[in-house]
Amino acid sequence: MLTPQIYNEKKIKPIDYIEANGLDFAEGNIIKYVTRYKSKNGLEDLLKARYYLNRLIENYPREPLDLERLRALFNEQADDNGNKD
Repeated sequence: MLTPQIYNEKKIKPIDYIEANGLDFAEGNIIKYVTRYKSKNGLEDLLKARYYLNRLIENYPREPLDLERLRALFNEQADDNGNKD
């Protein structure tokens, strides 16, 4: 099977990464589209990746949100970025 040129210039081909990590269809498409967007379809590929990411989020098992944990996480990220509340 021929590999498109845009993937030959990468250190790791998306298909090799996808198969080695047992990713499903949606996860694999996210990797594929994010890997190639600069070399192929630009924003169109990023929007395709977002479509599959949104599907993963929509189908993710829902648990009650721990709002205190989320607040702490966002505060830690803001501190790491040099931002203040």
